[in-house]
Amino acid sequence: MKCSYRVAVALGLVGVLTCGMAWSGGKLHLPKKDRVQHRTYFNDGKGYAWDINAGEGTVQSGRNNCYSGALRLHVNGNNFYSNNSQAWRDAKNKEIEAGPWKRGKVKVYRRVKVYSDKGLARWLDIFENTSSSKVTLNIKLQSHMNYGIGRVITNTDGKKFGKDKKDFAFVTTPRHNRNGTATMHIPFGLGSKVKPRVEARTNGNQIAYNFTLTIPPKKTVILAYFESQNTSSKELKEMMKAFDSESCFSDLDPEVRSMIVNFPLPTGRVLLNLLRHPQYDHVKLSEGNSMFGSVKNASIKMDTSFGEVTLQSERIIGMIATKNDPGHFLTLLTDGQILSGKITGQKLELEIPSVGVQMIPFEDVKTWAFKISPKKPKRMPYKGPYVSTLANDRLIFKNTGLEIMLQTLNGAVKIKGDDLLVLKLDNPSKAHKVMFLNGSTLGGLVENPEFDFELSLFDNQKISRSNITEIEFAAKPAPANKLAHLKLSNGDILYGRFSDPKLQITASYGPITFDSSSVRSIVHVPKEPKQVLATLWNNSVLRGEMGNKQLSFAIIPGPTLMLDPGQMVSFSQPNAAPPKTILKNVETLIKNLGSESYKIRTQAQEDLIKLGPNVLPILKKHLKTDDLEVRTRLNEIIEQIKPAAAVGAGDYDDIGWVKG
Repeated sequence: MKCSYRVAVALGLVGVLTCGMAWSGGKLHLPKKDRVQHRTYFNDGKGYAWDINAGEGTVQSGRNNCYSGALRLHVNGNNFYSNNSQAWRDAKNKEIEAGPWKRGKVKVYRRVKVYSDKGLARWLDIFENTSSSKVTLNIKLQSHMNYGIGRVITNTDGKKFGKDKKDFAFVTTPRHNRNGTATMHIPFGLGSKVKPRVEARTNGNQIAYNFTLTIPPKKTVILAYFESQNTSSKELKEMMKAFDSESCFSDLDPEVRSMIVNFPLPTGRVLLNLLRHPQYDHVKLSEGNSMFGSVKNASIKMDTSFGEVTLQSERIIGMIATKNDPGHFLTLLTDGQILSGKITGQKLELEIPSVGVQMIPFEDVKTWAFKISPKKPKRMPYKGPYVSTLANDRLIFKNTGLEIMLQTLNGAVKIKGDDLLVLKLDNPSKAHKVMFLNGSTLGGLVENPEFDFELSLFDNQKISRSNITEIEFAAKPAPANKLAHLKLSNGDILYGRFSDPKLQITASYGPITFDSSSVRSIVHVPKEPKQVLATLWNNSVLRGEMGNKQLSFAIIPGPTLMLDPGQMVSFSQPNAAPPKTILKNVETLIKNLGSESYKIRTQAQEDLIKLGPNVLPILKKHLKTDDLEVRTRLNEIIEQIKPAAAVGAGDYDDIGWVKG
């Protein structure tokens, strides 16, 4: 009866709700029952060996001696080391914990887990600040590899970790022995604000993560990292791209999970900590006792803030009681909804094998859940959109014509719900934030006093803005990589294009006007905030002050904003186009490639080659022409100018020069 599953469900922007195998203790520290010294050995779910040094929590060698001491922890220059080289082991769940190790007012613990169901190991470094003032630590995690690093492959397929803002993991392969063990390294989660400086160089044999960690007084924070070994770098790359941190933390209690600062929680306010069993429905009483059997209630009535509702049991996953209010529950439904409400005058009917039916007052229940089954699986698909309330409701609604009026620094803007990913209303800064499907973010204050929702569980309901924490309009973003990118001084990031057909820069010798579609990038000159550098489609660089009194920028899809040029931090446009006069000339030259005159055809080809790689997008559009002569010459032109085409918008430094 002890084998159960824990589902930690976060309200907010998640594509699936997950649950995983419960850890026997579930708390911050392992029970101190099974002491180990010097070294302990585990095999992961792929059969790879992990030899863990008990005193340091490091990997000694791993499979095929791929490591030579990995994940060594240094705090303010001192090496973590537990007393008498000892740790405490949970052999069943393949985890050890070492510590405490005291550094001033901070206690440090290390937990290392090797997963039984996957080829993965996890480190939790726990930092407990015992003082009444904040403490800042310099943390270094250092791994020595037993081979020279031949390649560093990031989750975005880049060659240098951190070059792409979406990098969060990388795989290293041996320099000489191509059949040797490759390793995967995950130092933080995507979207984390707590990131290390990562050192992982080819032709070297060391990997290091350098964190600066500030711990509030009397608080505990945790840094987490993951490692994997495999003889197939291809398999590691696939595992890296599909990595799901939430399923890897599902053994932790929600309170412990919330302490991990470098793997952000899914957005939201509440975690439902439901224990689910693969064979039995599970009931846990307020006094702490657990019972396993079969819940017989056909339905349950709840009194909610939206009225009374009868929930059929086939729709319920489970319930958890709220603190200090017996009989009040948060209920998780099979479509991902969470409903807050009171249950009075009813009993939970649990049939226990060989015992019979027990009638349990709901006021005595702490949490209960149905067993895992095909109709109530561990993973549930997103079925929103959802609106989340201060009462911790998470309710599905129909996104039909919902509009938001947002007061920004540049005036009020009307935004359609169809263009949005999420609207966050419950923020520590008190400002509201809109996140668009294309990745744009826009801050301001929502002016709507209330929203009219068509809820799936109730009739139409008007919910006050002050009672809403967030509104999720879609399960995942739909970024458009070819849109221009505008970053503002208040932190807003916009994807779209300038609506102004012309931009102007006032240089020392006078104003310069140019097409906004022809701009590759605009950045500020260091130490001269009023001066900008504008790089055009052909790599020409203009310097001066922005001449436009206002900039009109259209979020696609989304509203058009009127911005003060002084708010612009940077601008980049991956598909900068030549001016219309040059475009017209290019179209004429392409047409001349099919001329009856050999001289005209040849001259047109030479002129197009001289225009260089910036006209490649235009040339490629004409490759489907039925004219064999034009198609042949276009292919020849593209092939000749292709090598130079490697220079793109991302290959320019902060002042517009091509990176060498």
